[in-house]
Amino acid sequence: MDQKGQGTLEYALIVALVAIIVIAALAYLGFHLNNIYYSMVEVLLSNCESVTESVYDYGGSLPPGALTGTGKFRWPTEGYITQKSWHCHHAVDIANSEGTPVYAADSGYVVVAGWRESGYGNTVIINHGNGFQTLYAHLSAISVSAGQSVVKGQRVGLMGNTGYSTGPHLHFEIREGSKLCNPLEFVSPP
Repeated sequence: MDQKGQGTLEYALIVALVAIIVIAALAYLGFHLNNIYYSMVEVLLSNCESVTESVYDYGGSLPPGALTGTGKFRWPTEGYITQKSWHCHHAVDIANSEGTPVYAADSGYVVVAGWRESGYGNTVIINHGNGFQTLYAHLSAISVSAGQSVVKGQRVGLMGNTGYSTGPHLHFEIREGSKLCNPLEFVSPP
């Protein structure tokens, strides 16, 4: 092959490599922008007052032998934050692929494990026995049962897109009694 042919081949390989990188970057950005868009739509379609006014306190005494939490929470899953806590959304939405494992943020006793008509879809609520409860919503699968003790870091389900959801994510709440808290005041992403 002459020098001109060699230079053309090298140029073609560089163009192909750049094209692959651009396509990968656009696909990555498109996924993130798509989830951000869907999170915004979810908020706009939600009824803010019904969410903030109808929080049931799942606190109270636990059965003998039930595990209790430490009050020091861990991040519940892998992913990136698509929505933080604000006056109409007292939770953190963490997006990733459907099926990403979701873990108990602290030890406690499972008080709810199932479908919630409130828009949460498949939901797990853990009473930590110290005034706090955590809620994990929009799960594609639930790995625990109501009445079961769980340890901090135990898998409670898989991230999903159930209920009033517009893309796979975990809706994560920390509640103190019947008060919804900003989870980012208690735990930070890794």
